[in-house]
Amino acid sequence: MSSNQGKLRTKSEIAKCLGVSIDDICRWANRFDDYLDVCATRIDKMHDEDDFRVFTLINERNSQIEENVPLIERMDLIERALHSCPLAVSIRTRRYREKKRPEVERWQVVSTLGICLGYEYEWLKPLQSSVDSIADFGCWADEIRTCSEPYALLWTLNATRVVVIDKNREHIWYAQKWLETARAKYPDFKDYNLEFIVGDMTKDELKDELHECDFDLSYCQDVLYNMKDNSKGLQNAIYEMARVVKPGRWVIAVEPKIPRDIITQLLENAGLIRDSRLKDAPDGAYCYSRQP
Repeated sequence: MSSNQGKLRTKSEIAKCLGVSIDDICRWANRFDDYLDVCATRIDKMHDEDDFRVFTLINERNSQIEENVPLIERMDLIERALHSCPLAVSIRTRRYREKKRPEVERWQVVSTLGICLGYEYEWLKPLQSSVDSIADFGCWADEIRTCSEPYALLWTLNATRVVVIDKNREHIWYAQKWLETARAKYPDFKDYNLEFIVGDMTKDELKDELHECDFDLSYCQDVLYNMKDNSKGLQNAIYEMARVVKPGRWVIAVEPKIPRDIITQLLENAGLIRDSRLKDAPDGAYCYSRQP
């Protein structure tokens, strides 16, 4: 996001460099996030040179404050020091401008917690040039939560079409209503091709609506785990994910709660082969492709 990335550091690396605890860095990131890059509060966020300068300024002021000063008062004193520091003000102004860019606002709109979801899906970017259509299994929309996953996949991969499938008619209804509202309120949402289908992926009822070899990516996250007590249904669900993708394309299941030996066997039973191109995939992400 920043125009001054330079060397990237983790919070642990910054803490070690400044001689403070990781708890201090996390506390400062939460309190002074308007001076820092997007998603600064995430523990795994990589910080650029501007972020490091801000942490350094905070640490310098913090070290000048007497140890017996209460935390709340200490934070107020640090904040005043930042407000009067031209470098900090300059960085804060730039950060504010970056966080208000349309693509960042777009991410925040679909996030229930207001967190920029883009960072959670960057590991998929190596597939960007070869994925145009996506079948996204599972939808958790309700009165409060948006169905954010299809948007994250759509934007991360620069795809043009996402079909969301869920057996819960109410979830699909909420997801559709939310999209209608978003399209009326946010111009960015008018151009996205999203479709919603009510259907059970464990049963033979989607063939009329989801054609074989129709997608470049079949994706699910924390969906298959709900079928753990139905081994036949779980296998059928994976068969369905494999059926709809084109030969040579991808089936990705992010299912950290399912034992590795079980899910890998089921994926192989569906005629899928492990794909090693996504080297930054998180733990519990199973990346396979359909045999050509």
